[in-house]
Amino acid sequence: MFMDFKYTRPGSKEQLQALSTLSFLIGMCADFLTAEEKRMDQVLVLEVGHS
Repeated sequence: MFMDFKYTRPGSKEQLQALSTLSFLIGMCADFLTAEEKRMDQVLVLEVGHS
């Protein structure tokens, strides 16, 4: 991604595509972490129930 900004003109198709990809990946990471947090909360409830 760095190369898309270093060697292309500002606002170029390559830069916009790189930003779009970065935005998508950050969104996917957020979705994963939200689901993982819910899963871990359920595990903790089960562990407390067995104590």
